[in-house]
Amino acid sequence: MSKMSPHIRQVIRMALLNMRIEEIEHAYYAAVGSLTNQKITESEKIRGILKLGPEEPLPEPEADDEGGFIDEIYELAAERIERANNSIPFVRKAFVIGLFHLWERHCNSAMKRNRYIHDDVMVWMEANGRRLKAETLLHLELACHCAKHGPGNSCKKLWKLRPDLFNRVNNEGQASESTLVISNETFDEFLKAVSTSRRG
Repeated sequence: MSKMSPHIRQVIRMALLNMRIEEIEHAYYAAVGSLTNQKITESEKIRGILKLGPEEPLPEPEADDEGGFIDEIYELAAERIERANNSIPFVRKAFVIGLFHLWERHCNSAMKRNRYIHDDVMVWMEANGRRLKAETLLHLELACHCAKHGPGNSCKKLWKLRPDLFNRVNNEGQASESTLVISNETFDEFLKAVSTSRRG
């Protein structure tokens, strides 16, 4: 059996990368969407418990005569909604970490090396005819390391380049994983940078 040509290897490698990116994108929006819609989900559960139709108003708190069961149901629902809202930032950061490591493994495999070095990767990719969003890919790498490791060089470097990704941070010393904010728009930006880093 003849050896596969380098071009065919690259084509297959890119196809696999794009398939995995689509999986990450689908999983990200499924996870974030489910958490974001927790309020609607809890409302539907309450309607089911109380046998109410979709257009019927929910009873006011303390409107029941059965020992405050309505209040208890609302409190439990509110706790679930709060947990869901508090989970969203962690989920977004986890997907940023996963996205970067997918890109890192792709590059290391293509370059036949064990360590990802941003500048070297950019030079190699350009030499191999790839269209790159080098700056955004660097932001993705720094966001990944900031989310994983907390305060340190990656958080400081990212704050200098993208202060908009941090909440109420006025200097690099305050930049940390707890102040790092990943929005859907930011994730889309990172996703696009990885998915368009392909042969021109």
